[in-house]
Amino acid sequence: MVSEQRVREICTCRFISNGDNRNILGPPGLGKTHLSIGFGFEVLAKGYNALFITSDELGEQLSKGFTKRHTIIFNEAYM
Repeated sequence: MVSEQRVREICTCRFISNGDNRNILGPPGLGKTHLSIGFGFEVLAKGYNALFITSDELGEQLSKGFTKRHTIIFNEAYM
Protein backbone atom coordinates (compact mmCIF):
# COMPACT_ATOMS: atom_id res chain seq x y z
CA MET A 1 0.00 0.00 0.00
CA VAL A 2 1.21 3.49 -0.84
CA SER A 3 0.76 6.16 1.82
CA GLU A 4 -1.15 9.34 1.06
CA GLN A 5 1.97 11.32 1.98
CA ARG A 6 4.00 9.41 -0.62
CA VAL A 7 1.36 10.00 -3.32
CA ARG A 8 1.26 13.73 -2.54
CA GLU A 9 5.05 13.92 -2.71
CA ILE A 10 5.15 12.21 -6.10
CA CYS A 11 2.43 14.57 -7.38
CA THR A 12 4.69 17.56 -6.64
CA CYS A 13 6.94 16.24 -9.45
CA ARG A 14 10.08 17.25 -7.52
CA PHE A 15 11.62 13.94 -8.52
CA ILE A 16 11.70 15.16 -12.13
CA SER A 17 13.64 18.32 -11.36
CA ASN A 18 16.04 16.14 -9.33
CA GLY A 19 16.62 13.97 -12.43
CA ASP A 20 14.94 10.91 -10.91
CA ASN A 21 12.38 8.43 -12.27
CA ARG A 22 9.53 6.59 -10.62
CA ASN A 23 8.79 2.92 -11.22
CA ILE A 24 5.80 1.20 -9.69
CA LEU A 25 6.28 -2.51 -9.06
CA GLY A 26 4.23 -5.19 -7.36
CA PRO A 27 1.92 -8.15 -7.83
CA PRO A 28 -1.29 -7.95 -9.86
CA GLY A 29 -4.32 -6.22 -8.42
CA LEU A 30 -2.70 -3.51 -6.32
CA GLY A 31 -3.69 -0.56 -8.50
CA LYS A 32 -0.31 0.11 -10.11
CA THR A 33 -1.84 1.02 -13.46
CA HIS A 34 -4.40 3.30 -11.81
CA LEU A 35 -1.69 5.14 -9.86
CA SER A 36 0.61 5.31 -12.87
CA ILE A 37 -2.04 6.89 -15.06
CA GLY A 38 -2.90 9.40 -12.33
CA PHE A 39 0.77 10.31 -11.86
CA GLY A 40 1.16 10.58 -15.62
CA PHE A 41 -1.71 13.08 -15.86
CA GLU A 42 -0.21 15.11 -13.03
CA VAL A 43 3.19 15.16 -14.73
CA LEU A 44 1.62 16.24 -18.03
CA ALA A 45 -0.42 18.96 -16.30
CA LYS A 46 2.84 20.39 -14.96
CA GLY A 47 4.32 20.56 -18.48
CA TYR A 48 6.57 17.51 -18.39
CA ASN A 49 6.52 14.43 -20.63
CA ALA A 50 5.43 11.03 -19.36
CA LEU A 51 6.18 7.53 -20.58
CA PHE A 52 4.00 4.58 -19.65
CA ILE A 53 5.26 1.12 -20.63
CA THR A 54 4.87 -2.32 -19.14
CA SER A 55 7.80 -4.20 -17.69
CA ASP A 56 7.52 -6.62 -20.64
CA GLU A 57 7.89 -3.70 -23.09
CA LEU A 58 10.83 -2.30 -21.13
CA GLY A 59 12.56 -5.68 -21.14
CA GLU A 60 11.98 -6.08 -24.86
CA GLN A 61 13.42 -2.64 -25.64
CA LEU A 62 16.45 -3.20 -23.42
CA SER A 63 17.03 -6.60 -25.00
CA LYS A 64 16.95 -5.06 -28.48
CA GLY A 65 19.42 -2.41 -27.36
CA PHE A 66 21.86 -4.93 -25.95
CA THR A 67 21.49 -7.11 -29.04
CA LYS A 68 22.44 -4.15 -31.24
CA ARG A 69 25.29 -3.27 -28.84
CA HIS A 70 24.06 0.23 -28.17
CA THR A 71 22.08 1.94 -25.45
CA ILE A 72 18.47 2.84 -26.08
CA ILE A 73 17.69 6.39 -25.11
CA PHE A 74 14.02 6.31 -24.24
CA ASN A 75 13.49 10.05 -24.65
CA GLU A 76 14.48 9.76 -28.31
CA ALA A 77 12.67 6.47 -28.86
CA TYR A 78 9.34 7.41 -27.31
CA MET A 79 9.03 11.17 -26.94
